[in-house]
Amino acid sequence: MKINVVSLILHLIVFTTISYSQNKDTLFITADSLASTEYYLGRWDKADWYYKSGDDPSWALPEYNHSDWDTVNSFLQIGKFDQSEWRGVAWLRIVFEIDSSLKGKTVGLRMHHDGASEIYLNGKKVLTFGKIGTNADEEKPYDPNFFPATISLDTSSVYTLAVRISNQEAVKHKYLYNKFIGHIGVSINLFDNITQSKKILESHYKGFSFDWGIKGFSLAFAVIFILLYFFYSKQKENLFFSLFVLGIFLIFAAATIEYIFKNSFYVVVFARFLAFISFTIIFINLLLFLYQIVYKKTIKLFWFFLIVFLIINFIIFFSFDQLTSYSLPMLIGVAILGIETVRVIVIGIRKKIPNIKIIAGGIGVSLTLIIFFVTLFLSELYFEWLETSLDYLFPILICSIPLSMAIYLAKTFAKTNKDLGEQIITIQKMSERQIEQERKNSELQLEAERERVENERKSEELEAARQIQISMLPTELPNLPSLDIAVYMKTATEVGGDYYDFRVGQDGILNIALGDATGHGLQAGTLVTIMKGIFTLESETSDVLSFFEKSVKALKEIKLGRLMMAFAFLKIKGNQLSLSNAGVPPVYIYRHNNKEVEEIDNKGMPLGAMNNYPYKETKTELNSGDVIFLLSDGFPELKNKEKEPFGYGRVIKTFKETGERSAEAIIEHLKNTVKEWSNVNVPDDDITFVVIKVK
Repeated sequence: MKINVVSLILHLIVFTTISYSQNKDTLFITADSLASTEYYLGRWDKADWYYKSGDDPSWALPEYNHSDWDTVNSFLQIGKFDQSEWRGVAWLRIVFEIDSSLKGKTVGLRMHHDGASEIYLNGKKVLTFGKIGTNADEEKPYDPNFFPATISLDTSSVYTLAVRISNQEAVKHKYLYNKFIGHIGVSINLFDNITQSKKILESHYKGFSFDWGIKGFSLAFAVIFILLYFFYSKQKENLFFSLFVLGIFLIFAAATIEYIFKNSFYVVVFARFLAFISFTIIFINLLLFLYQIVYKKTIKLFWFFLIVFLIINFIIFFSFDQLTSYSLPMLIGVAILGIETVRVIVIGIRKKIPNIKIIAGGIGVSLTLIIFFVTLFLSELYFEWLETSLDYLFPILICSIPLSMAIYLAKTFAKTNKDLGEQIITIQKMSERQIEQERKNSELQLEAERERVENERKSEELEAARQIQISMLPTELPNLPSLDIAVYMKTATEVGGDYYDFRVGQDGILNIALGDATGHGLQAGTLVTIMKGIFTLESETSDVLSFFEKSVKALKEIKLGRLMMAFAFLKIKGNQLSLSNAGVPPVYIYRHNNKEVEEIDNKGMPLGAMNNYPYKETKTELNSGDVIFLLSDGFPELKNKEKEPFGYGRVIKTFKETGERSAEAIIEHLKNTVKEWSNVNVPDDDITFVVIKVK
């Protein structure tokens, strides 16, 4: 691989702690290399792996001689790998050496593939993903999709990692597979299990949030502006912008479909075809939008570009083995589009079209980033720091053009309204004072009546929700000889969904619940009612994790849409505490022995957000004088008159100051703190405290 001077320097900087041993077939990995970044076991652009088609259990053994095997990249990409000889099952092998600091340690492993696989370390099977089969009906594909797993290292210095892979869809549907998937191998990364796991999950959830944010905004824009066009069809810019953001929505929707149904071959093919078509929708409607605001019509030149795009799509779809190989014709299409948009923008600026520079800025930012990424890719500068930069640059690339278009339309709409308003004012001044006054009085009366009706409706709904919320709370607290229990709840102006509950089982186990439903009003009250029923029926007979599993299943079956419940579930049996957290603030324990506050935060997703989420259970021992503190997020998010939130740091400090007091005294101190901090401000959310002290 040709590496220019800049790329070589970056290699030296990024991979300073990763080197090759004296044996050219053995990779040397240090503890520092895994702690600083993920280590790629063979990059997609390097032939670091040994490959052989077929199936033989002895190929997993470290003593097996693979020197006569083919050398490949583990991804087995079309264009770099002869896929014509693929028979459905094959093996990949790589040898690596570790330093003494990694011996006996557990390291993280992230893997991605589109079939099934078995991972062998020094001849021992350590991981299985899916079920390997000899045909498509027998094979059970499963893509771990980079979710972290772990492997344990022993006292050996040199390891042979063997991967048995099966991909029968590539045999059964060769044309579609080559066109839409483009690889039959695997991608494997190693990392420090402790240091990097949190970063990986945080990156995943960040991407997840951005993805849904883009889909939500683009779909909302598409609906709003198509309605604007429906009510005022003369302003065609609204139509073209609506179709433009619809194309963006379809691209991200396709990615979501592929993620959810990643083990379904036909769904993945459909999703990628949908994304492919969506690019053309975006390009065409961007041109139509620019033509409309500059020329006030669709010029004849557009049909030329439409034909060019159709030809490019035809070439890409029917002339390339895989859609991921279309870089040159797509770059040509993007270049043509870029040149034409710049030309039209320049004409618009010369014509002094109002607000045209806003769109020019958005397009300029997007084109600059496209050129930047293309340059980096062509120069092979694709390293960890660049991948990290995508977290910041990619959202800018995606949002710059649609945001500039939306701002342009908003300012245009505002100017139209302003002009219309000025005309109305002129007409009003020409009218007689008495008529004007009567009109104003009529409008005021109508608005007052509307406000009265709306206020009555809101008051009825809020009161109904408040009664539901109150009725779900226990009428009395458990009276246990070993525990001192106190609670407090302060509802916000708009009823939220805070909920707490207790149940004492026949075995003497105290079950404790603290929840916070999404939304306000009747929706939140309904969700609280459901969780009350689940807690009543299941808490005594279920352990912590099975209770969460049953709750998620019940909420999904009810189909509540986007309604979720943040929830903490605790069990106290004697001096043993078991708990798990599904999205509420951490559980704090004041330890009487050392006068310190212990934080337990499992960082789970709210109930109903995701099926099969791996909730974590924490178990700890309680001693006399220890205090358990549960709270909803209304307290740390409470703002003072300067709009400063109270924060979790102050929560811990306040709790620590009162740890030696009784449960009721702790509650009183917390109530006074809420009152002093908020002053005259009305809380935006419910505030709930549950304090349990071991006698």
